[in-house]
Amino acid sequence: TGTGACANAGGNCKNHGTIWNDAHFALQNAPNNSIRETGWYVMMTNLHETAWHDYLGGPLSGWQRQYSAHIKNANIYAEAAKWAGGQYASATGAFFSDIDNDGYNELVMHNDRVLAVFEANGGRCTHLFAKGAGYNYSVIGIDNAYWAGTEGDYNDVNHVGGLSDVGPNYQHDLYGMAVDIAAGNTVQATLTHSGVKKVVKLTLGQPYLDCVYRVGANTQYIQSGWSPDVVDLLYNAEMVRVWGGGNQTYAGQRNPNTAATGAYVLGTGGATHNIEFQSTLMKADEISGTQKFQFYIYAGATSVPNGGGQIAELEALKTQLTDQLAPEALSGTYFPATRQLALTFDEAVRYNEIILTAIAIDANNNGSAEVTLDGACTVLNTGNAATITIQVSTAVHNAIQALTDKSQMRLLLVSNAVKDAAGNGHVALTNTGNVPVSYGPPTLITLDGRFDPAEWPACAIAVSDSLDSQWNAAPNNITNEIQAVYATWDSTYLYLGVRGIVTGNSWLLYLDTDPGGPNGQVDLRATNAWERGVQFTAPGFRADWQLGAYQHQGPFDSQSFFKITSATTTQDSSAVILKAFDPAHAYGLNGGTELAVPWSVLYGAGAGRVTANAQLGLVATLCYDPEPTGEAGGDQAPSNTAGVLAPTLNNRVLIPLDQNGDGYPDLIDRQAPALAAAAATSWDSVITLTFNEPVTAASANSPSRYTVFETANPGATLDVESATLQPDQVHVVLRVSPMSYVGYTVVANGIRDQSCFSNVVSQTSAQFQGPPVAVETTLPGSLELAAPFPNPARGRTRFDYALPQGSGRVTLDVYDLHGRRLRRLFDGEQSAGRHRIEFDGRDDRGDALAPGMFFVRLSRGAEQRVKRLIVMP
Repeated sequence: TGTGACANAGGNCKNHGTIWNDAHFALQNAPNNSIRETGWYVMMTNLHETAWHDYLGGPLSGWQRQYSAHIKNANIYAEAAKWAGGQYASATGAFFSDIDNDGYNELVMHNDRVLAVFEANGGRCTHLFAKGAGYNYSVIGIDNAYWAGTEGDYNDVNHVGGLSDVGPNYQHDLYGMAVDIAAGNTVQATLTHSGVKKVVKLTLGQPYLDCVYRVGANTQYIQSGWSPDVVDLLYNAEMVRVWGGGNQTYAGQRNPNTAATGAYVLGTGGATHNIEFQSTLMKADEISGTQKFQFYIYAGATSVPNGGGQIAELEALKTQLTDQLAPEALSGTYFPATRQLALTFDEAVRYNEIILTAIAIDANNNGSAEVTLDGACTVLNTGNAATITIQVSTAVHNAIQALTDKSQMRLLLVSNAVKDAAGNGHVALTNTGNVPVSYGPPTLITLDGRFDPAEWPACAIAVSDSLDSQWNAAPNNITNEIQAVYATWDSTYLYLGVRGIVTGNSWLLYLDTDPGGPNGQVDLRATNAWERGVQFTAPGFRADWQLGAYQHQGPFDSQSFFKITSATTTQDSSAVILKAFDPAHAYGLNGGTELAVPWSVLYGAGAGRVTANAQLGLVATLCYDPEPTGEAGGDQAPSNTAGVLAPTLNNRVLIPLDQNGDGYPDLIDRQAPALAAAAATSWDSVITLTFNEPVTAASANSPSRYTVFETANPGATLDVESATLQPDQVHVVLRVSPMSYVGYTVVANGIRDQSCFSNVVSQTSAQFQGPPVAVETTLPGSLELAAPFPNPARGRTRFDYALPQGSGRVTLDVYDLHGRRLRRLFDGEQSAGRHRIEFDGRDDRGDALAPGMFFVRLSRGAEQRVKRLIVMP
């Protein structure tokens, strides 16, 4: 015989007689008060049930042992009676003690109003006691009710400890427990398990546990069972609902005979009430919260509630409980290909109040910053979110790239660098906070669940879908919608994206890597992963891969990627791809699923390889859960053709991957344009630039994007007066101030190419030799008139011409199409050689020429030269 602890080869392994004797002795030596009386009831109730049902000297039956094993809990009441009787030397304390005499230490916390006992099993507050003027009693803990199937310290139908984490269900898992502050005005302890961290504080004079949960990006569901004043409940079994009204700011139970009250106080700390339920001598409430939240567990006497369940004492507490928790950084990832730094916090933060220059990276864990963000960095988010994506400057990127060891990077934050939605500022974060910044994979997409138009341009949309979902709450309430499916790639990864919103459902993406080929399945009604009744009837489509994204806005939200190996079996490949998504809708309709799938995984032909002439078929659909009764429906991309409804999918889109048949995915231009060459032309103020690919007129025709200077003397710059993209889209003609016969460098900034990704160059340059400007010894044999420059022109232009040896009157005139002279620019004698005249675009009266075609005529004697001039609006 023995306790459940002994059955697990631990604890004190005492027999039931010793357990009874120890509890009896402890109660005899406790001061006589209400809590000690409760302890006697606990011991005698369990002892009575054990003895009454013992069968004539045989071994104890299983359910009898469940009673006997809990006689030990009378020790807890005996110790609490000492606290209530004023026998504790200190008014506050947090310590470990085997308070129930089972061989395992429990965590005990107390102040002058409350004593709480925590078990490592579930990190639960199994017992909560209260004392005050004229009272002392238990509020949580009903050790007299039948133990349904538990010999150890577990929750069951009749026993729900405070702070029982039921979703995810950790209520019977072992928690780590640590005392943070053991004595003083406030004591504090931290309990941790998996992704849950709960901090409990007790402050002198306060009749409640101050609880803070941190659960990352998850939602945690927490139950607490109330049994206010057990002795009275044994006789009267009366509890009155305590309720904070429609806003549910507190919820619990009050004993109307003794005023004993246990309740959650939520205020505006971030938690919400979900359900209430009851069992033998216990009523319970469940609350939930996401990421990080704070609440109180009240234990003590309260005044009589009004007709709606409101109580004055709790009304006052709910008012004081507001969001005062500063955001905390969890991790960071730097994506070198996109030059983006993604920082994740434990709650949404204000995207437009981040002080970028207060963010830094410590690369060697010495407490000093090796890299600090500068004013040229920008936040890419357009709304508050828990993950903030920062486009870093060239200088910051170069500094990160220059780090010798990128595996030890830690995040540093100056206080108030980041604020949460309530305005609470981040406390200073040093390297001792140990928040890692990982050096991300060289993906050309920042995997953060946000569809950045620069990363996912319109040309990367494989199929666009309208607002046609049958599962939206209303036409103006978009709750379940696929907006678009994207596909693009580089030499390493196929990037896939599903953009949209799912609320309480999921979506699926199916891939066919050999459309029309023999591989894959057309009937997935019996598959062992993401069975949603799907059948494919699109021509040649047989699914080889599937992605499922479970999106219920809760703690179990996740994505999984499977290779379909037969009609009934799959192989989980989630670990060999990169993925991110936005199930919490932080980015609205601009959020969703982002994937990076290595070519070697998808086709198995080696790194960066595909099958020759490869195509990719794909289709996405919404679905509801759970398996196996869930079914695809609601919205598909591409949509089913008329008359066919999901879960049958009869449409798909095909994407060519290898059109040249070389076994590699076709290259996609993601390189910015570069200056291939620059040359001075025949005139001393004209430079012809040559780019390595077509560029856009909007960027290339802006003179401010170019700088020209003497290579040996960068301070000697030329004025760039105009820039004109030529019809071939790769040559740009610059008109500059007169050059000398020296070496020059021309620099272009912000020039954009004409590719799908509209790549833009931050800086590209070329060098050239300026033209000789000495007086020419060889004169032209006849008049020469160069084409106006620029042409077409807006406003000013110039005319360059040359005169042969000889003399005579020279005129330079501008005419309209009807032969009317509008402006005489020169009339008189000029020496032989080259000349230039500026034209301001106005006629002899000073009026600007109307848009249209004009002629420029150079005359000397009988010789004439004519050129056309186009004037633009």
